Amino acid sequence: DALLLRAQGPVLSRAKAICVSGTSATCLLANGLEVSRPARMYDYDISSDDGAAAASDRVMELIDRYVPEKHTARANTGSLAKLLLWIEERALLTDDDDDDDD
Repeated sequence: DALLLRAQGPVLSRAKAICVSGTSATCLLANGLEVSRPARMYDYDISSDDGAAAASDRVMELIDRYVPEKHTARANTGSLAKLLLWIEERALLTDDDDDDDD
């Protein structure tokens, strides 16, 4: 709860729910009941996606800069890496996103 209370910005302010699987690192983004990006399963390695090589390099630079040495969040297959790669590939929110359906 403390982390969420400190987080700010347009993405979190529009989030209605966050679910984290700390065991598998399988990630899925959804907008209501609609899946907005293909799932990235537990074994998806951001460094093995040839189509996203430059983006995965930028993600790993961020992780290297901000995540402590030997922390599990440094993994190429971790949830943090997958989420950051999604953001590098395409913004989570765009000007076309509409929040009027509340």
